[in-house]
Amino acid sequence: MSKQVKLLALFAVLLALLFALAGCGADTTTTTAAQTTSTAASATTDTSAVATTSGSTVTTTAGPATGEPIKIGLSCSLTGIAATGGASISQGVLAMAEMVNAEGGIAGRPLEIVVQDDKSDVTAMTAVLNGFTGGDVFAIIGPFANWLADAARGITEAAQIPNVIGSPITVEGLETFKANNFQWSVFPDCSVNVLADALVKALKLGGHKNVLAVSDVLAGNQEPLDLAVKLAAAEGITITKIADTFGMDGSDIEPVVNKLMEQYNAVKPDAFIVMGVPPTTPVIYKSLRDRGVTEPMYGNAIVAHPATVMVLGPEAVEGLYALDSGGGANPAAMPDDWPSKALQLKFADFYTKKYSMPPDSMAMSGASYVSVLVEAMSKAGELDREKVRAAMHAITGLPSTQGLLSFSVENPNEGVQVGQMVLYQIKGGQFELTQILK
Repeated sequence: MSKQVKLLALFAVLLALLFALAGCGADTTTTTAAQTTSTAASATTDTSAVATTSGSTVTTTAGPATGEPIKIGLSCSLTGIAATGGASISQGVLAMAEMVNAEGGIAGRPLEIVVQDDKSDVTAMTAVLNGFTGGDVFAIIGPFANWLADAARGITEAAQIPNVIGSPITVEGLETFKANNFQWSVFPDCSVNVLADALVKALKLGGHKNVLAVSDVLAGNQEPLDLAVKLAAAEGITITKIADTFGMDGSDIEPVVNKLMEQYNAVKPDAFIVMGVPPTTPVIYKSLRDRGVTEPMYGNAIVAHPATVMVLGPEAVEGLYALDSGGGANPAAMPDDWPSKALQLKFADFYTKKYSMPPDSMAMSGASYVSVLVEAMSKAGELDREKVRAAMHAITGLPSTQGLLSFSVENPNEGVQVGQMVLYQIKGGQFELTQILK
């Protein structure tokens, strides 16, 4: 095993432990009623006239919510292979819920987030969701690991409970979704279509015509790349995707880099696409640089994360491009007329005060899941699951911490809208804005 791979494996373990310790413990019920007395406008939407389940109308007053809590179940990977981002997701959910509660909650009722560790495992996640659906939670957030999404939506559909799933739905999953007329879940994260569109726009911006690409084993990374190959061809751009893949633990990086170098010498690309995760992408990038490759490399949406810089240090990823949903990785760099900027900066300030560190892109995603439920509950008029479900699918252009979100019954996976993806470049360890990919 090479020194780089050993370093990667060690980092992955340490990072998972760090996030797990920083996040919420497994099997924990957390009440997020805020202790602050902020009287600012709601973090997500106007909740001044929402009826309770009894049908009476309650007017939100300034200051913290103090009524009966509304329980929201959170299924999150705090252990297992997805724990690297799981703690950040959960911290984002908890911080946004607390921010909403500090400003009146839902008609004076605070959100109470019930956190359960799904252990990045389908069996464990199934037990968590079955516990939620058989209990007293009103709605569910999660899971976020891509391979858990299909099983999750079936459970919440059968139970008829609103579910915000923190993972882009796969092409096969969307077909199953439509065939079964599933209506109780939405997927806020950037979809296969949106991510593929952003990849092609980034390549066009760079003036690239001949691109070499590789993906890890996740369908959520494979499918956008496959679609990008087709979309790019229509723009006169050739993307050569190698058949080899790599895992999330980084143990099989060297063979993939060797294959990339073979193809590099054969097709002579002017750019690379690597669809991986923060612990693996920097190693591939540095390995190519160490072998004399100087062409630009583009990472997928999850790479706009501090972990990308931490793996091998800032110098190792200098110049790497990263896509991001809504500019949440560095909202201060976004233009003042960016529709989500005010909320992003407000949340970042709240989160930093709560956790003594700024939110990463995963925390921004977690916060947006809460915004979806708050908007749906507010617009529903009363805390009735069927009405909240309908309101959830009627969301259009909702500002969130990961950009504008929209849903419909026909397309529950629209989530982040086209034109809300941002291209950053890592310079001096920072994510510098290159272009909004409209």
